[in-house]
Amino acid sequence: MTFHPPAGYSSSQWYHNTSWLDFNMIHTGQCENSFDIYDRLTGKDYNREEVRPVLTGNPCYENHAVCNQPDSLGYFDDADIRRAIYWSLFSGACGHTYGCTDVWNTTNPDKTPAGIKQVGHARRLWERFSWDERIPAQELLTSSNQAKALKGANYGLIYLPYGGETVIDLNRFASTQSFQFEWMNPRTGEISAIDIQTPDKQVKVNPPSSGNGNDWILIITTKQ
Repeated sequence: MTFHPPAGYSSSQWYHNTSWLDFNMIHTGQCENSFDIYDRLTGKDYNREEVRPVLTGNPCYENHAVCNQPDSLGYFDDADIRRAIYWSLFSGACGHTYGCTDVWNTTNPDKTPAGIKQVGHARRLWERFSWDERIPAQELLTSSNQAKALKGANYGLIYLPYGGETVIDLNRFASTQSFQFEWMNPRTGEISAIDIQTPDKQVKVNPPSSGNGNDWILIITTKQ
């Protein structure tokens, strides 16, 4: 059981210490989809002293007018949906919901928006690695650039919301380990191996493309 808070809030603000609350719910609303709101809401809940799961239950909806002002602000698209998913999950959320205006208000229920399939790509990545050991790991990044990182015992995942060069600090893994690297395209789900040399474990990576809508995920797997 949880509580659906107003936009821009988490249920934790009112009910975190109540006995009936099973998990906290985040509501980012239909006006904001930013790195900062997930850092402020999800990250804060994840780090609370009395631990409870946190789930993004009401993020931005695909094809919803931003702040109900389509002429001036446009609509949330599949790139917004992907950023919401990965910013949420990589900030420590246990799950994330998907919404689409064409579906929930039945204006176009037969339409298949791009974001629907891309949610599936996120789920397959999430299920590839162990669930119970993953933790947010911003220490893997030497600078943020709105990127998010998490890791488990033998893997790390780096989400780059706009592509672009970044530096990964592999010293955060055990010093005896070797590394394998892959790029995941979150638009298509395609995963491809890449060759990165790691002589000093400060690794500069540059995904295949950059700019709005050109997000990428670096998959790092380790072995002794």
